[in-house]
Amino acid sequence: MKKDVFDNKVFIFGFDEIPDHSKTKIVVLVESWGLNDELKTKLSEFYKGKTWQNTYILILPKVNTIFSYEILEKGKRLKAAENLMKQVKDEEGKLNKIIQEERKDIADKINAYYGYIVKWVEREGELTYRLINVSADVNAIREKARSDLELMADFIVKEIEDKPGGIRIEELINDFKRYRRCPFILDDEIVYTVIRNLHRDKRIVIQGERGKWYIDESPRSIEPSFVIIHPKYTPEVEKPEISEKEKVDITTEIRPVEVEVERKEKKELSLTGNSPRVILSQVEARTSEKDEFEEISVRYRFKQKLSKQEIMKFIKQLPYQEESEIEVEVVLWRKKDET
Repeated sequence: MKKDVFDNKVFIFGFDEIPDHSKTKIVVLVESWGLNDELKTKLSEFYKGKTWQNTYILILPKVNTIFSYEILEKGKRLKAAENLMKQVKDEEGKLNKIIQEERKDIADKINAYYGYIVKWVEREGELTYRLINVSADVNAIREKARSDLELMADFIVKEIEDKPGGIRIEELINDFKRYRRCPFILDDEIVYTVIRNLHRDKRIVIQGERGKWYIDESPRSIEPSFVIIHPKYTPEVEKPEISEKEKVDITTEIRPVEVEVERKEKKELSLTGNSPRVILSQVEARTSEKDEFEEISVRYRFKQKLSKQEIMKFIKQLPYQEESEIEVEVVLWRKKDET
């Protein structure tokens, strides 16, 4: 079930040990937890004692249990065929074909049993859940779980509205992961993206290292230790007084205007890192707002080799940019007897 339906990227409730850490986890239930008060009680029991409560994506089946009589019988036949494979030589591959067909049939039937995703919302100060339809596909599940960026932006502004001292970014991210009243985030970089947008739109100001204020100017990189503050708490900056004589000089003095011819040179930057955020920080630090970008070449080196289905899923989630040409070179290992 984990491999054929969910690509080994989930935890099966009741079968797997489910960790309580700050990373996102998809937890799949094989039996229904009921509805209304019964479901509410089961959910309370699940979250009881957990620190990182807003990192769990719960997936519920549409049926009372996925272990129907048909599934159990097919599972028995599959197990028997797999045991037989260990005892005999399957030179013509007939037994292996039966096993593959049986596994696919079981996976298709289990796939049809799912499902619902549990999403949390706060209404009038009370935390409640919503059940949203979702298919048994990890990418679809993650897409349904993520919160809207505008919703996150409004939430952050509201969080700091009554805090003169603001909030540290690392503390904000931890709150997102601890409390179900907060929008759900799949990774930290989403929060940094929202913060950049809020600062660009002048809905927040940022206080960086050694108390430096970023009001109109944007920091080259945003660090977890930086503080975001509501604009109404921005300190007043004293403007130097201008004497009457200086005012006259400013208004009457005429200087020749020199027209500067814009000169540009082509440069190539080599950037390496283990996450988009690391690359983004390097771009922020090593480029200026006046730079114009013509091309970006990205090379991924996987720690473990991917299957054809996995590389296709990976390519599907790559970003799309209008009016651009894409060239891709893949490195793969193929058996010598295959063309």
